[in-house]
Amino acid sequence: MPRLAKARLRQVVLDALEASGYAIEYAGAVHPFEISVRTSLREERLLVYAWNITHGGKGRSADEYRIQITGVSHISFQKERKTLLLGVAELPESGTVIAAFDARSHKNFGSSPSIQVQAPTLLKAELDGLASETKELAGGHAEIVFAFRPENLGQFIETLYPVYHSAGSPLATTEAIKVNKLDFSKPNLDANDLTGVAANRKKALRTVARWVRDQNFRRNVMHVYGYRCAICGLQAKLVHGSHIVPVASGGTDETVNGLCLCVLHHEAYDRGLLAIDATGRILRNTAMVTALTKASLSSGLDAFFKVARVGQMIHLPADAKYAPRPDFLKKNLVIKGATNFA
Repeated sequence: MPRLAKARLRQVVLDALEASGYAIEYAGAVHPFEISVRTSLREERLLVYAWNITHGGKGRSADEYRIQITGVSHISFQKERKTLLLGVAELPESGTVIAAFDARSHKNFGSSPSIQVQAPTLLKAELDGLASETKELAGGHAEIVFAFRPENLGQFIETLYPVYHSAGSPLATTEAIKVNKLDFSKPNLDANDLTGVAANRKKALRTVARWVRDQNFRRNVMHVYGYRCAICGLQAKLVHGSHIVPVASGGTDETVNGLCLCVLHHEAYDRGLLAIDATGRILRNTAMVTALTKASLSSGLDAFFKVARVGQMIHLPADAKYAPRPDFLKKNLVIKGATNFA
């Protein structure tokens, strides 16, 4: 695995936060990095320690990887910030995976300290979006290490960190092992999956499973569309994978129930200003246009519809088997009110 300079590690973390839906408000340049991020609903203040994940060295198992702690003698904690202890792995032919260790279990370091993580955990995280492994501690307690693709860093911070990596009740080894066996690719984790997990952590794990499922769907959709908006053709890292028929309305996580849309056209599609008929033709909501005109809110709409290529066909994936299924497009149009569109 290539070794990244500290500035590059910092950028990987910042990119991951943005991919998770955060806006970066402040990012210190000195390690550990003080970072402040925000969404429309919440703010997070972080203290981030980050090192490369590399092989354990000569004489070690082929599966043993680690972060080698350098430059600090201990982990600092600030009352107003979440302290993250991260490792970054650049997997050959795969991509970036981030591992999050429990900083509370590694407050002080001896000479030449390192913290291990196993290669199968990293590879499973890259494949499924999230994986974990257990490190046993004294007294029947354990540290759980989470590994995930970068777009899931925000969900770790919001949901898993508070119940597994922050001050609170020690984690029993039996529960940590149970978490390791969870299949986060399942649409929903049921009661049997979560037997033996503390009540507050059950909710967190269900939330994360839904998030990972959605992120996997979006990732697959963007990939098959070449990260290009199906409506206007824009790339520029400004696209999302969007459900045609929402899961709540009976939609599935099949790629054929997805569209890759830029930020603007995603919002317009979800709000019903735009639609796509069963043949793939782009439509505008004439009833909504009339209402906006009456409310003196129609400025720029003509130019918007021109860029949206209303009346033309959407851009399709290179592989036709991933093209949006006509019945999904038709159902979306019915949900929005088909008679309102032209």
